[in-house]
Amino acid sequence: MVEKDKNRMVWRGAVTGLSYHDYGLVANKIKVGSELFLLAKENQYDSRAVALYLGGYQVAWIPKQCNIEVRQLLDDGVILKAIVTNHDPEGDFSRRLFVNVYRDSDVPDEVSQTPVKSVKENTMSNIN
Repeated sequence: MVEKDKNRMVWRGAVTGLSYHDYGLVANKIKVGSELFLLAKENQYDSRAVALYLGGYQVAWIPKQCNIEVRQLLDDGVILKAIVTNHDPEGDFSRRLFVNVYRDSDVPDEVSQTPVKSVKENTMSNIN
């Protein structure tokens, strides 16, 4: 069982697989602060895969190379939440949707109230 520090973020980063499932059906509903449900879900490419859902729609995966700790916690019965920290519907699929994954009891209040600048906004502010 992964025990490390219980009061911390479990994982953060860009998700994968947006073009393979239902992302296109719900992309307009995904906002900074949206909560996504995580589900341990084996697939043909990864026996330890972790899927992300908005409502009943699968929108993405935690990247295979990053999902070991997240999957172990889910397998151990820990309730996790993914909070959207950046969503650029027009961006490249590899950098379109970013999430922070927390234990259910460790989600900070400010995550859902403080939007993160998009990659485009951050780039433009560095240029000016």
